[in-house]
Amino acid sequence: MTAMAPGRYTVSQLSVEFGVTSRTLSKRLELAGVQPVETKGRVKRYRMKDALAVISAPPTAGESTESEAAARARLTRAKADIHEATASQLAGELIPADAVEKAWGSVMSRLRGHLIAMPDRAAPEVVDAAGLNEVREILRDSVNAILTEMAETVVDYEEKPKATNGSSSKPAQDPRAPRPTPRRPRRPPTPEASATA
Repeated sequence: MTAMAPGRYTVSQLSVEFGVTSRTLSKRLELAGVQPVETKGRVKRYRMKDALAVISAPPTAGESTESEAAARARLTRAKADIHEATASQLAGELIPADAVEKAWGSVMSRLRGHLIAMPDRAAPEVVDAAGLNEVREILRDSVNAILTEMAETVVDYEEKPKATNGSSSKPAQDPRAPRPTPRRPRRPPTPEASATA
């Protein structure tokens, strides 16, 4: 074991002392332009006060303030969230957003049609109404009929078929499309051809 000069530390030793990763410390030292006071082969040693000045300075714009452990924890949480969402979708608890959009568009289109048709449906009854209260009652009944029908509407969504083992998600090829011509195998050279060469 070699003796260490006083006040000179490797990046690994300094990272333990300051509680940061070696990678973060190396990057900060390089960005700050701090040169090692001693280099033996690949081992670089720095003064504690130079490293302290770099660590105590605020991080630069391109540098993350997040520790490696925090980054790993965040990644693990993100992966767990993805797996939960996938499991929920496979269990039928979640519906893909595009399917919800399609179903909701269908419901709104249907409601729009009912609302546009309502004046034509209610007009014959309103003409024979005796007064304002009867007109209100006829219109209220028309709106309630539309709402009841919309509430009883069952919305189905079609799940996109997933590719299974051995099947391709590509559409079937057009039978009229030209097919590639197979190549003929090369013939081995004949003894006469190799003798002339």
